[in-house]
Amino acid sequence: MSKILIADDNEQNSGILQDVLESFSYDVVLAASGDEALYLAKEEKPDIILLDVMMPGLSGYEVCQKIRQNPSTSHMPVVLLTALSEVEDRIHGYNVGADIFMTKPINYKELMAMIKKFLKEKGDLDLREPLDKVVNFLSDFLPPAGKQEVSGELFLAVEQKYGRQMIHALQLPDKAARYLDIAIRVQGLSRCIQEDKGKGKIKKALSELQMGKWLLPILTYTEKKSQLSQKEEQKGFCPDNDNSEDAEFLGKVAEIFLVLKTYAEFYKDHKGNRSDALTDLRRAAKAGQCNPLIVEQLAEIVKNRMLLEDLQ
Repeated sequence: MSKILIADDNEQNSGILQDVLESFSYDVVLAASGDEALYLAKEEKPDIILLDVMMPGLSGYEVCQKIRQNPSTSHMPVVLLTALSEVEDRIHGYNVGADIFMTKPINYKELMAMIKKFLKEKGDLDLREPLDKVVNFLSDFLPPAGKQEVSGELFLAVEQKYGRQMIHALQLPDKAARYLDIAIRVQGLSRCIQEDKGKGKIKKALSELQMGKWLLPILTYTEKKSQLSQKEEQKGFCPDNDNSEDAEFLGKVAEIFLVLKTYAEFYKDHKGNRSDALTDLRRAAKAGQCNPLIVEQLAEIVKNRMLLEDLQ
């Protein structure tokens, strides 16, 4: 039975929503505060989280951000429920990792359609391994944090701000965000795969994972592409087994991953100066190291973010 976590301090609202969901045979867990929602998300492992924006203590935005920062909960779909209709409020929600907004009063037909959609996508992902299992399984191959070119914390922060927005802007299926999240968590493997020492071991380890058929080509493509010089031949994404996944879809995920990774590196080099990081990123795109169209998509998102911050 699919489990849904409802986080809302209004007992009447959560009670009605609980009755509706249970009438469709969903298992419902209730939280009356942000802190309780975080605890139950870790303990109950719900399939979907319905999160009210306005709650005592931690707001829905803060809860959503913390959910995305925790490897054990970062994959869970989060729906923000709100009476707020300002564009800035929605942008803020997407910036902290919300999958979708629903405006109160809730349209229950729309809600049920959305839940079915998320559960179908989750069913596809359940054929692969949970994120924490993958990270633990591959931990022996990941380089020490101090040796990584981009720290995990910095890169994760960049992805949380921009990754999901790029997925939506490029109109990719929601599962692209899950693929991107997993690739980011093990991004240190991209360099290791290209090194002679341990190369066979990593490929063998990935082959034992169901997700290896798409994760390995994404990581391999990212490292090869990032090493291209302007004079070298530009090669597109080409997985070893095109039948394993749709090559065009995986190629887009790989290109987004590469653009985010490259931007994060420049962002670190320029000590947080986003304009200088974008300038270097455009140069890299011109040199054939990443997709210029996706670079411009990221540049637009970053500039909009900077504009909003200036207005606040």
